[in-house]
Amino acid sequence: MLLDIPAQIWDNGNMTYEELLKDIDDQEFAYDTLATSIRAVVELHKAYESMQGTACLECSEDDYACPYPCPTIQAIEKELQ
Repeated sequence: MLLDIPAQIWDNGNMTYEELLKDIDDQEFAYDTLATSIRAVVELHKAYESMQGTACLECSEDDYACPYPCPTIQAIEKELQ
């Protein structure tokens, strides 16, 4: 069962899902299309609670829960700093 995770600070100190979306919305992008595209990627890589802990919805498979933040979210966070 997939559950939405409430806003929280992840143990590794990264932004929460909601904080990352807000940060994207607050950026002054040269093109609105770019911001919309990045936001769509972040929305696909949403965190959920799995039996193995917090995982990425998009990167996880049937028998594997990819830890959140996944490499995609980490890369976006890095570039926004």
